[in-house]
Amino acid sequence: MILKLQKKGLAMLLVLLSIAGLQQLQAQCASTLTQWPLTTISNFTYNFQAAANNMYAGEYSVFSVVAGSKYQFSLCAIDGGGGETAYDSQISLFNATNPTVPIGYADDSCGSDARITWTATFTGLLNVQVNEYNCAVNQVNTTLLYRQYQSATPVNDECFSAVTLSVNSSCFGTVGTLTNATGSLPTSTCEGTNTDDVWFRVTSLNTNDLEITCSPNGTGFDPVMEVFTGTTCNTMGSLGCVDNGGDGVGEGANLLAPTTGQVFYVRIFDYYTALATNPNFTICAVQQPLSGGPSNNDCAGATNLSIGTVCNTITGTLLGATASSPASTCGGTNTDDVWYRATATDVGVTFGVIPNGTIDAVIEIFQGNCNALSPIGCIDATVGGETEGVDVTGITPGTVIYFRVYDYNSGIAADPSFGACALWETVVTAPNDECEGATTVIAGTTCGITTSSLANSTVSTPATGCAGTNNGDIWFQVFASDTAMTVEISGTDASADLVLELFVASTFGDCNTLVSLGCADFTGTGVGEGIDITNITAGQDVFIRVYDYYGATLTDPTINICAYWDPASLVPTNDECIGAIPLVPGASCIGTSGNVANATGSLPSSSCSAGGLVQADVWYSFVASASAVDITVDPASTMDPVIQYFSGSCGALVSRGCSDFFTGSGTEHLTATGLIVGQTYFIRVYDYLGLGATATDFGICVRNLATPINNNCSGAAAVTLSPTTTFLPYTTALATQSQEGCNGNANDDVWFSFVAGQNPQGTTINVGGDLDFSSVVEVFSGSCASLTSIGCINNDVVGPYDFENIVLTTLTPGQTYYVRVYDVDATTTNSTFYLSIEGTPVGCNLTAPTIALAGSNVICGGNPVTLNVPTVAGLTYQWQLNGANIIGQTSNTIQAVSAGSYTLFVVNGSGCTATSNAIIVTSAATPTVSISSASTTICGTGSISISTTAQAGSTYQWRRNGINISGATSASYSASQSGSYELVLTNSSGCSAISNTIDIEQVSSLTASIGASGNTTICQGSSSILSINTEPGNAIQWKLNNNNISGATGSTYTATAAGTYTAVVTNGPTCSATSNSIVLTVVAGPTASITAAGPTTFCAGGSVNLNVTPVTGATYQWLQGGSPVFGAFGTSFSATEGGSYAVLVSTVACAATSNSVSVTVNQAPTAIITANGPTTFCQGNSVVLSAPTGTGYSYQWLNNANPIAGATSANYTANASGNYVVTVTAAGCSGNSPAVTVNVTPPPSSTITVNGNATVCQGNTVTLNAPVGNGLTYQWSQNGTPINGATSLNYTANASGNYTVTVSQGANCSSTSSATNVNIIAAPSAIITPAGSTSICQGSSVVLNANTGAGLTYQWQIGGATIANATQSSYTANAVGNYTVVVTNTGACTTTSSAVQVTVNPAPVATVTPNGPTTFCIGGTVLLQASSGNGFTYQWLNNGNPIPGVVNNVFNVSQSGNYSVIVTDQNTCTATSSAINVNVAGVQAEITYTGQPAVCDGNALVLNANQDAGLSYQWQNNGNAMTGETQNSFTATVAGNYSVVVTDLNNCSSTSTAVIVTVGSSPSVPVVTPDGPTDFCMGDDVNLNYSQVAGITYSWTSEGNPISGGTQGSLNVTLTGNYLLQAVNAANCAATSNPIAVNVYSLPTPTLTLSTDEVCNKQTSITLSGGSPAGGVYSGNGVNIDIFTSPDVAGSVDITYTYTDEKGCVGQAVDQINVIDCTTIPDLAGDAIQLFPNPAMDYIMLELSIGNELGTVQVLDATGRLVDVRMQALGSNRMIIHIHELAAGSYQVVIRRNGNSIVKRFVKTV
Repeated sequence: MILKLQKKGLAMLLVLLSIAGLQQLQAQCASTLTQWPLTTISNFTYNFQAAANNMYAGEYSVFSVVAGSKYQFSLCAIDGGGGETAYDSQISLFNATNPTVPIGYADDSCGSDARITWTATFTGLLNVQVNEYNCAVNQVNTTLLYRQYQSATPVNDECFSAVTLSVNSSCFGTVGTLTNATGSLPTSTCEGTNTDDVWFRVTSLNTNDLEITCSPNGTGFDPVMEVFTGTTCNTMGSLGCVDNGGDGVGEGANLLAPTTGQVFYVRIFDYYTALATNPNFTICAVQQPLSGGPSNNDCAGATNLSIGTVCNTITGTLLGATASSPASTCGGTNTDDVWYRATATDVGVTFGVIPNGTIDAVIEIFQGNCNALSPIGCIDATVGGETEGVDVTGITPGTVIYFRVYDYNSGIAADPSFGACALWETVVTAPNDECEGATTVIAGTTCGITTSSLANSTVSTPATGCAGTNNGDIWFQVFASDTAMTVEISGTDASADLVLELFVASTFGDCNTLVSLGCADFTGTGVGEGIDITNITAGQDVFIRVYDYYGATLTDPTINICAYWDPASLVPTNDECIGAIPLVPGASCIGTSGNVANATGSLPSSSCSAGGLVQADVWYSFVASASAVDITVDPASTMDPVIQYFSGSCGALVSRGCSDFFTGSGTEHLTATGLIVGQTYFIRVYDYLGLGATATDFGICVRNLATPINNNCSGAAAVTLSPTTTFLPYTTALATQSQEGCNGNANDDVWFSFVAGQNPQGTTINVGGDLDFSSVVEVFSGSCASLTSIGCINNDVVGPYDFENIVLTTLTPGQTYYVRVYDVDATTTNSTFYLSIEGTPVGCNLTAPTIALAGSNVICGGNPVTLNVPTVAGLTYQWQLNGANIIGQTSNTIQAVSAGSYTLFVVNGSGCTATSNAIIVTSAATPTVSISSASTTICGTGSISISTTAQAGSTYQWRRNGINISGATSASYSASQSGSYELVLTNSSGCSAISNTIDIEQVSSLTASIGASGNTTICQGSSSILSINTEPGNAIQWKLNNNNISGATGSTYTATAAGTYTAVVTNGPTCSATSNSIVLTVVAGPTASITAAGPTTFCAGGSVNLNVTPVTGATYQWLQGGSPVFGAFGTSFSATEGGSYAVLVSTVACAATSNSVSVTVNQAPTAIITANGPTTFCQGNSVVLSAPTGTGYSYQWLNNANPIAGATSANYTANASGNYVVTVTAAGCSGNSPAVTVNVTPPPSSTITVNGNATVCQGNTVTLNAPVGNGLTYQWSQNGTPINGATSLNYTANASGNYTVTVSQGANCSSTSSATNVNIIAAPSAIITPAGSTSICQGSSVVLNANTGAGLTYQWQIGGATIANATQSSYTANAVGNYTVVVTNTGACTTTSSAVQVTVNPAPVATVTPNGPTTFCIGGTVLLQASSGNGFTYQWLNNGNPIPGVVNNVFNVSQSGNYSVIVTDQNTCTATSSAINVNVAGVQAEITYTGQPAVCDGNALVLNANQDAGLSYQWQNNGNAMTGETQNSFTATVAGNYSVVVTDLNNCSSTSTAVIVTVGSSPSVPVVTPDGPTDFCMGDDVNLNYSQVAGITYSWTSEGNPISGGTQGSLNVTLTGNYLLQAVNAANCAATSNPIAVNVYSLPTPTLTLSTDEVCNKQTSITLSGGSPAGGVYSGNGVNIDIFTSPDVAGSVDITYTYTDEKGCVGQAVDQINVIDCTTIPDLAGDAIQLFPNPAMDYIMLELSIGNELGTVQVLDATGRLVDVRMQALGSNRMIIHIHELAAGSYQVVIRRNGNSIVKRFVKTV
């Protein structure tokens, strides 16, 4: 792209240059074309000089001009030129090499006269022609004046042509000059005068100081430096002047801390007005590179390119750059690379580098990131100093592309700076910009990243319900793999604040049916977001919208997203009893957070009377530290918690009580009593509605209870009257009876008191019991000493909804009354109850609050309405909607989000209440409004209409720049000013919306006028330059006859066709102006043709007549070589000179040049001989004699006046003596040359002789001898090159080569010998390389390697003595000494290497010495010490194995083993010691016995000590040795603490742990009574009951295995076994019951595989079959015996098959029938889809009827979870599903198409 743009620019430049030279002559007089003499303009002068007087129209003068100089030519009288006053003069300029095409033209410059100022574009001859406009006859003459107005100015004479200075780390000077410089604007504010200034441009490469210095070449020039900054010459501003020195002294400016890319302009001029006598200087710019190189020296610091539709060039440099990784795979060396990065906004990016100097730019392209770059390619299509560009296509928008730039050459370029830019041409929105194009994200068990981008994203529907602005969002789609899933997003831009919004589609895949799941915006900028989704269905369609909270355009819009599920990690750790979280009971409630999200149901199934669905429970445990505790669960806003607690163990739990008092989300309490301190209890918490709660978290705590303080009347708890029912929790736990109850057993009563209120309706007492708490409420008057019962109630209803209610209407206000509450039964599993006493306290006079409405009472589009009352200290608040309390709204302010009647109920500290006025709040949708306009530009004083679609009942207010426009209240507005316009629309409900914003710009009216540079009548084939005068920046379109001229959009147009020309200018889409018109007339020119009257080739002195065909009214000017022939104005011309002749035929308005005729005049050739060398030479040599050459020349050579046969060429080689002459003939003319004399002499001999052999070893020489003779001189050469100084008779050669000698006699006679070959054989290299260290340990060796090579032989030496048989290239040295090797090559040349010294070090001594006995008892140690030495290190071994970390010279051993040590000295030599055996002896004393450690019923207890050979024993009682008791067993008959001392043969002893033996009687044998049959079916149970006796501990066993629980008088049994109960008293004496045999029969396991699993809806009937074993019963919705009738509504129906076996045990199997809505899936009804085989083992086949497509296919297991299988499509309507890796069982195949679905089931077999 960049290369193309540059080529286009060059082409346009050429066109403009051509336009400047295409101005044609206007209508003139007939020209005489008289040529005046040549005038050379060489002196610079301001005064005009006369070139020619009395010039007639058509005549011209010829001037010699110099490129770059400025000239003026004038016919103006005021300049002293011209002539007759009636002369309307014209001037035309021609390059003499092309005299028919004018390059300049002037007319009417000073009145009717002409003057032209012209800057020479070439060096050569210029024709200046004068003419007269519209003259009748050509009779008036004029005077042509000329002057050199200005010599050639420097190229940087003006700011806009400033020379760019390269910036380097040292001064690389640029040469400048003030020669011919002129003054330029702006006028300098420095001292001196800027009449001769020149300009330079500098761009800062970094932020280091930039120093600019100017050094004059000598005296005669006092430089002044003025520095400006700015991007262009028109916008630059002066920074100041520098003129510190005088004449010949340099100046410098130090620019501190510039910005990177800052542009400076530098003006240099001479302080003095007079022209500098030495105006040359050197200027340079110096700036040090940043530390570490440029900021983009490596990939991580890559400069970010702003990509646009135009090349926004930024400045770069290689100065200070270093190589970075990865190494370049392109050409050149990347020792000075820098980096750029661009984020693709389209599928293509163009990147270009424009060098300022000579760097040969190489561009390397990557994608990925700096840590993992992937190369895309390279470009190096140009050479040094040329632009390099590359198009990268086929990339994904949002992809980050990296560009590395470096110089192909390894050196530092004089100017290492360049410009760089990136382009794109089209904008493509993100592919997932809308929900319908959502990118699929695969949910797995880990976070698998999917990358996308917010680049080019736009706003999408539905409108976001989250915070922030979704004006640029993208979408993703994920199929849920489980009922819970986690979605995470992150961005790579640190400024991004991402928002995550989730939806599900009510209709699969339909973006129009989205239902919001929630939002995630918990973090700030630069941090990712994540959200856990629960309560979704496996296979459900989840859509995800991502956007930036601020709607910002991110520098890096890359987004990373993943979705994953992991059931094992989602399920809480306390999902089962075994994982119960321990809680610690305390004196107060210390809460622990919990959550039932993702929990599952667990056994045992709940036996709570509270009921509910145990689908998601979690478990806790606590160890009782008191006999009663309060268990509290405080739920989230919507959870209805149920509490259940158990005793026993997780395998055998016994439910002890439940709590679910509140039907909603109230805090639940459960009081657990009768706890055994130290015993573990378990708590289960679940939601009553299963997973129905959206908030599943809660807090839980366990609080120890003591005897309540209100255990009797005197401690009655005071209760404040409440205006509403406000239940507070209390408990009767640990309470005792204070007096007889009015009903039932009052053994746990508690007391309350209250002061009667003043309300006439009375006081209401409500008591609610939870679950099995049946409350009794009794009310008393009087005092605690004298109570009178005034009411008692007990409806004898056990919870969970046991409410007792007493309304007391005869109470005395202000009097104290007492309330007693107890449980009607003697025992309860939960002694928690809830009490509320309602009434109005005495002395209430509370003023009702008045609700204030903040703004409108309409909820617009879900935006809440704010209601509030003034805050009053001491009041509590409760907001009500339509008379019902609003949960959680208890402040003085509420955000009303629902329509209805709002009131506020207030209560003060005395319990007084009041209700506010009611505020009616309504809701309405927020209107939508958008505005539009036909244009956004106002031309001049015009206006633009902005409007919106009118909406009935709505009002309007237009705004400009955010301020209301007075009176602008209709649906449209006429804008006449610049500004940002928007509309506020308010609908009839009072809801408002603000429209989009339209920015209007007001611009000035446009003007346009055009003119022609000359006459508007031109010759055919000529042109006229039309130019336009209009405002800068306007777009231009030229028209011909009111039709657009294609491509004619510049400020000038070269018109060649006749017609009416106009131009239209525009500024934006609406503003335009049309120019005046110019009519161009085109006339035909004359024809011109000439013929020759005779031959056009002749000898000098001849001629030929040339004739032109006459043209009526024409004038003629003959041309020779393109130049006019003076006086040749007729229709014929006699040519006497050679050349090309033509004639210019001119009519009134046009001119034409004829064909050319070439005339050749042949001259007699000049004959002269030249020799290419001396004409006296040795025999055998020669000399070439040459004659002049020319077209048509012929030759004849003569020797001694005799023609030489065959010597007819221009050259002749003479090798014999004689006088030589040549005759040259051309065109019939001949000439003889002067004679040249040649002398030939014989040469001397030059044979070489060799002294000895010519082949020797290096270091020897070979002597070469030449022949001896008088007057001979010698020059020896090697390989054809003369040897400097080798001019003797003999030469001693010390280098190989071919030697010759040249023997000379006299000045020109010599001979050269044939070559003699001298061969100097080089000595071989001899180098020894050791294969390892040459310092070796004794017994070791080192290999010494000599250098190898073809034909080499070796002899090793030690100490200079030859080592026998050591003749290989390597030698293994194991002895001390200096080793050398002698290497001999094939030429018998030898070299001895340098010596290598080998040192042999002795091995260290390794010994181990114990400091004591190595045999000892357990608990003893022995210290082992190794031999020591300087620099020794150690490694201890046990049984030959290294002991980690034991590396000191001593080791304290406490265990048996064979210990040795490895010793390493400072030379790394090692030795291993002999092993020392360490034996650790001893024995562990233990006592065993059978049964309890007790002597019961007069029996004895036998205690046994451990036995082994050689052991001896001593028994002890209470620590004292027992006489004579030395056997391994002892029979205890009395109580005591018995132990034994055991001693082995090594006299090592050990004392056992004491056994405490008690003495007593056995308890009674416990009697176990089953409460039902002991043979039953699984799922039933039997309780084995027994009577407990105080002080007796009971435990159960079955088949010898202990059973936890059953210690409270009963054991609940559900498993087969023989159950025994053991009773143990305080004396540890035991008694065991008779065994109870329990048989639990397994339930039958019927199966049900329905033969038909899909039916249509609308009462379709089928016969059920597939249950096994036979004899069972079918049941389910729509089942009558074995007939199933489908319902009207589609869905799944469970069919249950119940089977009863011979033992009466019942088993069930369930299968489903899928009822299909056949009215909504016509294309999938009936047998359209076939699945076979079924059952299957390896694969199943799906087939749809021909013409249909399967759509999306998924396989789910029996739980509905998506499984991973391989699917193989066979066309569009058939598919094989491979199932061999699935486990056996039932599966579902779900086929979705056109938003509908159908399910097919199959059975996988093994």
